[in-house]
Amino acid sequence: MNVDELSIADLIIEAMPFSDEIIKWCHSHPGFKDGLKVTNPDNFYALGMVQTSFTENRPGDLVIGFISYDMTAKVFKQDFIVDLGERHNEFVLYTKLPRNFTGRRDPKYVKHINEFYSIYGRDGNYASTHHVDLKHIDELAKRINNPELSARARRAIDSSERIVLAGGRRHITQQELHKTLAKIRAEKTKSAS
Repeated sequence: MNVDELSIADLIIEAMPFSDEIIKWCHSHPGFKDGLKVTNPDNFYALGMVQTSFTENRPGDLVIGFISYDMTAKVFKQDFIVDLGERHNEFVLYTKLPRNFTGRRDPKYVKHINEFYSIYGRDGNYASTHHVDLKHIDELAKRINNPELSARARRAIDSSERIVLAGGRRHITQQELHKTLAKIRAEKTKSAS
């Protein structure tokens, strides 16, 4: 990442509860970073939480799910990053890129969500998990004993409505981006201690 020129996508990646390895991967694979819904804040509002799991048919791969709120379609969407072999050095993103996607494409590491279901979704695993509703999120929050997930989902809806009514997000200066990045990193350091 060029620390002189930051983007909102860089901040979002740093703020997400991604491992250091995924953050580094995003910075070295721009097509992967562009494919993440969370790095497209004009269209998606990130919940800022991840959920990890393993499947029987590929037990060595770590599946990382993360939910964003689509501000246009007004629906929650979950995409998946797979840590191949749980080695923390190679990741594949499974998502559904829109037809009008203008970012860089990376066919080796960014694949269609249907391919995820054909590989990891056998036997009904991950059924109905790409588009989720508040009921699904509330059930998930109860199952993982994390009521904050439900609260974040409701805040995402409310905040998204305000963003849309305001005509989009406001411009953020490089100075603000750098100041926010310093705060994010300070909080991460503090919580790691």
